Amino acid sequence: EAMRVTGERKVGIGTSAPTSLLHLASTAPYITLEDTDNNQDWQIQATAWFAIRDQTANAERMRIDTSGKVGINNSSPTSKLHIKGTDVAGGIFVEDESTSNVSPVIKVQGTRGDGNVSQAFAGGLALSRLRSQQLATDNINLGTLYFGTNHTDGTAANIAYSASIAAKLSGDANSATDMPTDLVFYTGSTGNYLGTTGNNKYGSERMRIDASGDVSIAGG
Repeated sequence: EAMRVTGERKVGIGTSAPTSLLHLASTAPYITLEDTDNNQDWQIQATAWFAIRDQTANAERMRIDTSGKVGINNSSPTSKLHIKGTDVAGGIFVEDESTSNVSPVIKVQGTRGDGNVSQAFAGGLALSRLRSQQLATDNINLGTLYFGTNHTDGTAANIAYSASIAAKLSGDANSATDMPTDLVFYTGSTGNYLGTTGNNKYGSERMRIDASGDVSIAGG
């Protein structure tokens, strides 16, 4: 018997007693969906993990492991969602689907049963920089918030960024207790696009709070 449709309209393939609307029983721990026109297929594997694979590029595109962690272009996720990508297109894009309602936000909510005031128990956004060949050195950017809008007309491709806030080292990061970091505010009238070059400037430095807490303001 290869397939059975029960009186309850449950379909069993490889089993005569399907327990769901579609029940596949096989020693091969995967399902292949083939696109014969484009010579591609997508594979769903569910032994120790669930994966979607692009046959043409012979690359795994998404994996859900047994602990519920999801990896995109990443077969070893270390967080609930772990993405590996390059350039702007390799990140996360949250786009408004309405021109009249309030815009979507990224919300991170921490929950704590007591009155602990630690930063670790509130929502957070962690920006960091890994210099993979050695320790991070003086003047390296640790993370940046960019602010921009469209120019000339109503085209999204014209969105450029003219202001930013960044954290920068003001000395070598020699240890966890010796990594002096400044917070720098940039503003300006000239916008630049994200991802076009690694040397773009997003505003000129106007104010800096250094690692010791001193504040310097650039002349206007």
